[in-house]
Amino acid sequence: MSTCKKIARAVAPIGYGLRPPIWSEASEPLYQIDKVKDLIDNPALQLKYIFGNNSGDCGVGKMYPFENCVISTVTVDTILKVGYVPYITELDDSVFCTAATAVECTLQELANGQLGVSIDFGVLFKPTYTSLMTYIQDHITTDEELSARWTDFKNRIHARLIAIAAFRA
Repeated sequence: MSTCKKIARAVAPIGYGLRPPIWSEASEPLYQIDKVKDLIDNPALQLKYIFGNNSGDCGVGKMYPFENCVISTVTVDTILKVGYVPYITELDDSVFCTAATAVECTLQELANGQLGVSIDFGVLFKPTYTSLMTYIQDHITTDEELSARWTDFKNRIHARLIAIAAFRA
């Protein structure tokens, strides 16, 4: 889990665009806080931070759960970093929920404007992880189209992992 959190801390600020444009006069900490609150406290779309479209240009077109570039990057990079690729025959939902929980923990840390304030991943882990697993069971596996896409997405991530591992060998 600590590897996942380290990767999330590195990827989230870039992947979610948490820096204002260089020509902007906006305060970076305030800009970051507003962007993070929109991702984690958006009443119109709960769990907004997990939604994305990995079909080419991230964030363009219909949005799908767990397809956010940050979530998929944290998932892939964590599995590569810990060296699990040779042992995985298929990706379990738990891998994505762990990555998403690490990302949410990072976003919670960023919500106060300082990444230096650490939230205990273990404390946040269980309820967030459980709610994400419940989301998969209640909203993805019960919808034929989403369920098929979810299976295909996990298979594509697995194939990408194998290709990256083979390239690095």
